[in-house]
Amino acid sequence: MIPRRAAGKQVDKRPIDSVRWPAMPDPQDTGRGGEIWLWPRVRCHFQIAPTNARDMDYLVFPYAMSVFDHHGRHILSIVLEQTDYRMLAQLSGASVRELREDRKGNFSPLHSAVYTHDKHDDLGPYEGDMDKESIRKFFLDIVADELDLFTDPILKGAL
Repeated sequence: MIPRRAAGKQVDKRPIDSVRWPAMPDPQDTGRGGEIWLWPRVRCHFQIAPTNARDMDYLVFPYAMSVFDHHGRHILSIVLEQTDYRMLAQLSGASVRELREDRKGNFSPLHSAVYTHDKHDDLGPYEGDMDKESIRKFFLDIVADELDLFTDPILKGAL
């Protein structure tokens, strides 16, 4: 299920300044591999475990899709993100136990989110399948929805 934005609401297509966000995936990082998908005038990098753009490792990104316009400007990122409670505890001085509340493990549940020039929209918990194909389809569907793209993207190759 793809979260939908309000009708008529379009993504801000200005370039994203990664220093604006305390944590977001590095749009240029190839991570542990990935793929390049193309629409006319839009290039998407499907990234597996990209690094954080700002060395603020309290948010981790198992998967991300960085989207570039026809000028090569980074205009959109769709991510699965989760909080690393150990890193957040180090940064905040709080205890890991306090941060994770009643949950087990060192990471928060996965959330899907969209980064644009001026917004970080949490789309809610990700409840889809955790295989690469399902996540890629989820991301590509969000890109198509955000940018009003009506054709299917084409796989260009590996990152």
